Amino acid sequence: MPVGETRERIAIDARQKCLLTPEQRVLVGVSGGADSLCLLSSLYDLGYLLGVAHFDHGIRETSSQDAEVVRSLANSLGLPFFLGRGDVPALAKHEKRSLEEAARISRYRFLFETARQSDFQAVAVGHTADDQVETVLMHFLRGAATSGLRGMVYHALPSEWDTQIPLIRPLLGVWRKETIEFCLEKGLKPVRDETNEDITYHRNRIRLELIPFLEQINPQFKKITWRMAQVMEGDHQVLEDELDRVWQSACIEEPQGKFVFLMHKLQNEPIGIQRGILRRAANRLRPGLRDVGFDQIERGVAFLHHPVTTGKIDWIQGIRLMVHGNVFSMVDQLIPTPLSAPQVKGELRLTIPGTTQIENGWSIEAELLENAGVIINLPALAGADDAYLDLTQTGTKLVVRPVQPGDRFFPLGLGGHRVKVTDFFASKHLPAEERKHYPLIWSGEQIAWIPGFAPAEWAKLTPFSQAVLHLKLVRHPGA
Repeated sequence: MPVGETRERIAIDARQKCLLTPEQRVLVGVSGGADSLCLLSSLYDLGYLLGVAHFDHGIRETSSQDAEVVRSLANSLGLPFFLGRGDVPALAKHEKRSLEEAARISRYRFLFETARQSDFQAVAVGHTADDQVETVLMHFLRGAATSGLRGMVYHALPSEWDTQIPLIRPLLGVWRKETIEFCLEKGLKPVRDETNEDITYHRNRIRLELIPFLEQINPQFKKITWRMAQVMEGDHQVLEDELDRVWQSACIEEPQGKFVFLMHKLQNEPIGIQRGILRRAANRLRPGLRDVGFDQIERGVAFLHHPVTTGKIDWIQGIRLMVHGNVFSMVDQLIPTPLSAPQVKGELRLTIPGTTQIENGWSIEAELLENAGVIINLPALAGADDAYLDLTQTGTKLVVRPVQPGDRFFPLGLGGHRVKVTDFFASKHLPAEERKHYPLIWSGEQIAWIPGFAPAEWAKLTPFSQAVLHLKLVRHPGA
């Protein structure tokens, strides 16, 4: 294909799919191969404000020569040049990664650190349509969902590398043979990386062995796979929009390193949405997480519906799943997070009617109701954070204090049987770290209500109740 046609296609994709604007400063990752040279030359001819970045992985003895070739090209174009070096084999050993993965991580860390330090507004890399096909196959073999089968995207923001600087791929619609033809016509001389022929690398084996085999079955295999990735991208966006809706209605807290959901809202969604929420939360807690497979997701879904007795499981890479009351939480154990459940350190007199502030951003609101005609229907309106109590039984001199050893409770629905509060907490899967200062509402010597759960049997409304005390547990926004 003529250089002009290739460049025009790149121009359209850079503008429409990568969302590049002329005033943006773009850092181009250039290895020296045909793909990255085609990218650099095209963006330069199109008038973008560019910088050139090259990372020397230190894997090959001749890698320093590649760096000098790229430096010379940048100088000839009058563009700033940035060189990074790293001991990739040492990183692979230290972080227990494959050499291929360690090289990828080292390269992107360098690119985005350079972009931040030198005020570039985007990082561009030369992934082609061939790379897209290889990526889709790699994800397929790993057992990925739609987010993996759509392959790479033209414009990624946020990415695992940055939340403000996009990663763009203007060549995703250009085949590798076109970049080679482009370089020939432009007189550009790509460097040769002999590691691209080494089939011990996973991607190379897919490119050199698996794809040629599949093309024997269907000569159009690469084009079909590339088109499938475009379709999957559209389907993925539909799913993302639906996940946005569910997330907004079900997620009630997002402190650093933690997501808290209303459990019943997730349980009532289709299984595909439940899986999607788990994947999204995992990726937000661990940006770039690549190993959330089918088994891990199914284990998370199973826990959501049937929590273990302890109310918590260690899920994947330091992420813990927890259930207490009607709350389902995902917690990054590597980041200290504040307790999300209501807490109280000492004894407080409830303001009735009125609002009583307790610890941890929570309060308890109290109001008196005296319309006997509607009293009997009120319990049906109550949620986990509401309690409608018989005022003639409780009175108005109520206090809130944390649990103490030996405290016992008459839970609604147990026919007047009394249980230890600690056992009640365990049965409701309240995490141990949130039990010590969990608030209890006392009337005299008896617990009238444990916020977030049902009231005491003795304090419930009956057909003979004439006045009602309505208590409501409230979490304040931003707390």
